[in-house]
Parts: sequence; structure tokens; C-alpha cells
Amino acid sequence: MAADVSKHLERAKRFLEKNRVEDAIEAYLAVLEEAPQHQEATQALGDLYSRTDQPEQAAIITACCLT
Repeated sequence: MAADVSKHLERAKRFLEKNRVEDAIEAYLAVLEEAPQHQEATQALGDLYSRTDQPEQAAIITACCLT
């Protein structure tokens, strides 16, 4: 499980370096499937949803995962 989380985090970061925001979102969501309380992925998703003008998604992800 930890290896999968690390793999997904690395993929997300590579996608962000290439400005592939939607792919990064998918990779961070995969992290949360493995580790629902993962703070880095939750924060990154909130930021990415805000950047892509999806504030309702940002609110949902931070409310469910950071509480």
C-alpha cells in the first residue's frame, strides 16, 4: 500500500511539472483511495480544484479528508 501511495504521488508531481492538471488530480485521487487521510494529497487536490475553478470540489475534498 505505501509503495502505491508513493508511486501515485510521484506521478502526480510529474504531471504537475508538465502542467497536466487533470492527470495530477487523478493521481492524487488514487492516493486518497489508498490512504484517505493523506494530508499532502488532500491539500494538493484542494489547491488544484481551486486553480481549475472547481471550488465545490475543493470544499468537499478538504471537508471529508481533513476532519
